[in-house]
Amino acid sequence: MQIQRYASMAAVPFAALGLSVPGLGGGAGPDQTASTLPLRVNSRLIDYGSSVRVTGLTRLARGTKVVVSLGRTGGTGIVARAKADSHGRWSTTARLSESGRISAISAGSRSTASAAASGPQVRVRTVISGVAAAPLKAGRTTLTAHVRPSRGSVWTVKLGRHGRWTQVKSGHSSRTGAIKTRLSARRGDRLRLTVSGGARLEPATARLSVRRFRPAGASWYGLYGDPVACGGVLRRNTVGVAHKTLPCGTKVTISYHGRTIVAKVIDRGPYIAGREFDLTGAAARALHFDGVGTIWVTP
Repeated sequence: MQIQRYASMAAVPFAALGLSVPGLGGGAGPDQTASTLPLRVNSRLIDYGSSVRVTGLTRLARGTKVVVSLGRTGGTGIVARAKADSHGRWSTTARLSESGRISAISAGSRSTASAAASGPQVRVRTVISGVAAAPLKAGRTTLTAHVRPSRGSVWTVKLGRHGRWTQVKSGHSSRTGAIKTRLSARRGDRLRLTVSGGARLEPATARLSVRRFRPAGASWYGLYGDPVACGGVLRRNTVGVAHKTLPCGTKVTISYHGRTIVAKVIDRGPYIAGREFDLTGAAARALHFDGVGTIWVTP
């Protein structure tokens, strides 16, 4: 939802807009009990730890200090402050870690607690990142992910097969937010990871399909500055792979010790028995791959 600009509101009487503004019409001044200031938020659903932009308009004097609060179960807390400009407009950002109602009052008002109940509701959801599913043996898959907030978030995994969803795993994330579990899954199965960060956070869901990974011998190379067979020059930050037959530009998903990347075929090689792929230095660093070893790839 975009923030609406207030320029067009400057010439409109506040009473016609149905907005209650402290300090007008002989009402309560900023040092008395006052109602909330009119405001807008740029989004009502944000990720954990993200910021929401809050803008508003007041008829109080230029430089009037505005206090922005978040009301939630258990109390109200100040999350941001702002100052009104010569036109009465004010703007600020508030970094949120839980859901609640956003409200704003002029500094000095004593209505913070009651005002919080009337502001727009902003919902904060947990964040899932680094979701990957790598096979161990036939029918066995390791699902890994990372979640914020990291303290004991409850997670569940559902498996979709033939149009039916079945819960197969559940647990709590580690202190660092890591999630790792093993389950039985076949190629083509769908996985749905749902994480609930707590009563004051919205749940988040990540979806992925179980792909058929296969083991492949690999090494890495770093001939930086040299041309590559598919065009271009190899740089330190080039993420790619060399392969003897896959068409140039083919995307290859590579998994190694719980880390997964997608790299394109940019070169030819390696021409050593037992090795199918040569990773560029940047690809090897992303996977924490060093030397020669076995990676899991698809296709």
